[in-house]
Amino acid sequence: MRAIIDNIWTWSIFSEEKGYNFNSYLISDGKKTVLIDPVKQNEEDFNFIKSKTLHEAIYLTNKDHLRDAHNLKEKLNIPLWIHEEDKQYIENEVDYTFKDEDKLACGIKVIHLNDQKSPGECAFYIPERKVLILGDALIGHPADNLKLLPKEKYKDINKAKKELEKLISLSFDILLLGDGESIVEGTKEKVINFMENYLSVIPK
Repeated sequence: MRAIIDNIWTWSIFSEEKGYNFNSYLISDGKKTVLIDPVKQNEEDFNFIKSKTLHEAIYLTNKDHLRDAHNLKEKLNIPLWIHEEDKQYIENEVDYTFKDEDKLACGIKVIHLNDQKSPGECAFYIPERKVLILGDALIGHPADNLKLLPKEKYKDINKAKKELEKLISLSFDILLLGDGESIVEGTKEKVINFMENYLSVIPK
């Protein structure tokens, strides 16, 4: 378990197939705690998670990031949430759903990203902390670089690219990624450069 900033921690497992980490996040506002896209934990990490009282929810950025959520849901009695458009894919696991612009625990705002690999793909935005959390919308690989999933993962990659323009309008200093390496320095500039150079998106 590694601290990113005050009250935000991350733990990861390495994917031999992909060649990069799958990441999870533990976020607290001092009163409540939420987990995002939780992967399996070693004993030390599990004990750290368990030590955080008032577990409010497990939030998934998309249907493919169920990961180890079921086990944590059962062990710690935490409800599982996902975007309403992804519920059908893991219906037996889901307790609640959210939708675009919903406000969740720990200051999280839901940003639904249409036309991605998953119909319910979402970003989680914490405006007060200038933190943006993405699941599969962008991949941080190699380190300090961004990329999309392979083209075949999308029904229409041009629509997927266009939808990512939403990110430019957000104010964030830290980009936490579900896959690959997160970006914590020069973050917004690197996202803008990626948009301009690889997505042909010109920030407004």
